[in-house]
Amino acid sequence: MLAKAFVPPDPVVYNHLMWGFVKKGDPDKIVSLYEELLEKLGGEIILDGIVYGNLMKGYFAKGMEKDAMETYHDILGEGSKVRFGAVSYNQVLDALGRNGKLEEAIELFDRMLKEHDPPRSITVNLGTSFNVMADAYCLAGRFQDAITVFGRMGEQKCTPDALSYNNLIEQLGSNKLVAEADELYKEMDDGVTLSQEMKELVEEALRREGRDEEMGKLYEDVSREKAERLAREAEEKARAEALATEEEGSRGEGSCYCQS
Repeated sequence: MLAKAFVPPDPVVYNHLMWGFVKKGDPDKIVSLYEELLEKLGGEIILDGIVYGNLMKGYFAKGMEKDAMETYHDILGEGSKVRFGAVSYNQVLDALGRNGKLEEAIELFDRMLKEHDPPRSITVNLGTSFNVMADAYCLAGRFQDAITVFGRMGEQKCTPDALSYNNLIEQLGSNKLVAEADELYKEMDDGVTLSQEMKELVEEALRREGRDEEMGKLYEDVSREKAERLAREAEEKARAEALATEEEGSRGEGSCYCQS
């Protein structure tokens, strides 16, 4: 397919092309591109893990679940020499989560977290990886688990961004989990702005439950709770600074001496 263009057999280039056909819903082209790359590289196993998530999606879309899972076990099984980073892991994780392989996705996600040891090893793209896993739980109808894994971002010193909140709130709102979406909305950091589409989704979910009057109260509660939290944080910061100043002064007094 790419021979006439004289494109070097770069797995990253092929992966971009394969992803294009994933979006177009053409699994035959996905598998064909992989086979072309494999042939150009001499028929040996491709050691760059970047291509395997999209390959698995191609297999799943063709009804070749056995091939998809054999690929998964081959590339991530014991003794595999295939190299994986955050992006390639995320793509395999997404392939599993979107095709009913939740237990395997959970196992892989846990492995990614254990291997994540920056700067030596970057196996988790902090925002994307958690979003992919939250999506997998939502697709399986396990929404509380999705909220829990979303909350685990903090363990990796990662602050959810607008995309992360929008993603999960959309899933919750679409599945009529209004109370859960409300709570998540209230937890948003002040620097995060929910998209207009997501606001409308929350409002529509409230309307469906006959809770129109709660929309204004929701935004008032969010504003009040954020203001109270900011006030507490400012007070704690001021107290800590005062203690530090007092401690510094005490050390200075202790070092003074008088000359007779």
